[in-house]
Parts: sequence; structure tokens; C-alpha cells
Amino acid sequence: MSNKYINPSSLSLIAKMIKIQNTELIDNYGIKNNLNDSEIITLKTRLIKLNHIYPNVVQKKNREYLQTLLIK
Repeated sequence: MSNKYINPSSLSLIAKMIKIQNTELIDNYGIKNNLNDSEIITLKTRLIKLNHIYPNVVQKKNREYLQTLLIK
């Protein structure tokens, strides 16, 4: 019997945690500001993007530095 399970990378786990936290934050914001469900869903689709959560892994230091400049 062979195990085919592959552990998820630490980046994917962190990205999932951040996505869950952002979703909860938007839900709480919507409740606090009396938004209806469709407005909350619209906020989620506009604000939660995978590329904003999951960083690009680069192999060269100069590209990593350029990526940090884009974040700021």
C-alpha cells in the first residue's frame, strides 16, 4: 500500500489562513455596517484575490527585492 498524500506547502497553508481571516473580516464589516448578503458577496469577490494572498516564489534575490517594492 503506497501513500500518495503530499503535505501542502507552508505558503499554501498561510494563504488559506489569510483568506479565511479576510473572509471573516469582510463578514464582520458587513454586519457592522448593515450590508445585505449580496453586497457582502460583492465585497468578497472584489477584495479577495488569490494573487494578493499567495506570494510568487522567486529564485533570484533581485526579483525578490523588486517584489517587495511592489508590495509597498
